[in-house]
Amino acid sequence: MGFKDKVLSSSNQFNYYKDNYEKLLNENKQLKQKQNQLIEENEQLIKEFELNKQIIINKENLSTESNYCPYCGRISNFEPYGVVKREKAMCPYCKSLERHRLIYLFFERNYSSIFKNKDIKLLHFAPERIFYNYFTQFDHVDYYPVDIDPETYAKRGLKLKMKVNMEEVPYGDEEFDFIYNSHVLEHVPNDFKAMGELYRVLKQDGVCITVVPLSGNEETLEKEEYNTPELREKHYGNKDHLRFYGLDVKQRLESVGFKVKVSKLEDLNLTEKEIELFNVKESLIFVCTK
Repeated sequence: MGFKDKVLSSSNQFNYYKDNYEKLLNENKQLKQKQNQLIEENEQLIKEFELNKQIIINKENLSTESNYCPYCGRISNFEPYGVVKREKAMCPYCKSLERHRLIYLFFERNYSSIFKNKDIKLLHFAPERIFYNYFTQFDHVDYYPVDIDPETYAKRGLKLKMKVNMEEVPYGDEEFDFIYNSHVLEHVPNDFKAMGELYRVLKQDGVCITVVPLSGNEETLEKEEYNTPELREKHYGNKDHLRFYGLDVKQRLESVGFKVKVSKLEDLNLTEKEIELFNVKESLIFVCTK
């Protein structure tokens, strides 16, 4: 065999092994993706099993009037709550309301594996005690609960990181993996500036979960003449609110750069019996990414 033939033969052998190596790498990558998918599906099945097991175990204690709190796992008769009283709104044990139970189920379905297994930095505005306790249980979560009035939280036994005005967040660009704010933006004078700050401090691959009270109308109601506690309560539903958001809150969030997906109650795939048992109501959850 001449020199030229030897070179060609070696070259063909190299390409053969190279092609097979790349093929094996690709197959291995696909297998790992499938493995991760199966792990996530298994974790979801375990969660659903544990939830259903608790209901089945306590089935003899359930009456037609009973409720089950998915957060604290207790059976009781939920209590009325609100300026205009909503029947069966609050769990008497953990004090969760309809939206708290909905958001808890949303977190458990979509993010608990991340909270449990991935090191993340999480910024939480105006922390509810329920989610303060929820986030602090995870070893991998570097938790930053903040508010404009931390002294009030200290009186309730909740220690916050620092005083933070959402319009002027004192953290660096792209610092947080996860941001959660629920029923906060309606209290902020310049909500567009606040939304811009949320976008600024969120990492490129991060997630910002936003929940606000919604009127059900298309447009947000916000008028300068509604400037007294009485007028705000009449038109916005709360004397401390500065606007009543419409469905255009999605466009407001998008206007500062966010890509926004809307999660609904139906996305949790709950049965009618579970919705009744947990007493969760429709509350749109805005999932914001860059």
